Amino acid sequence: MIGSVEFVEDFPQRAFIPHGIGESSKSPPTEPKPSDKAAPKSNTIKESQLQTATKTDCHPDIRPIIEAKQRRAAEIAANLALCSAAISGVEVTLLHLTNGLD
Repeated sequence: MIGSVEFVEDFPQRAFIPHGIGESSKSPPTEPKPSDKAAPKSNTIKESQLQTATKTDCHPDIRPIIEAKQRRAAEIAANLALCSAAISGVEVTLLHLTNGLD
């Protein structure tokens, strides 16, 4: 293997949804945790840096492979976001149905 590339993307946090049926629907505290205030890792590669690295640091024969992997990673991230939203919707619906039966 000539080199490795780590894909790091920031995803927005989904709305708070209790994980168990019938749990309290109290929203999470708004004050960020100390770990949330910590500086981001300096060793992560942002997308623009990754694209620059792709164009300059790799062999020309490998460029199409890396670009295809990047497109696939973006597609997977989009599918993950869609599925997460669908699961959240089901959780909310089940929570409302369960709370209505009490």
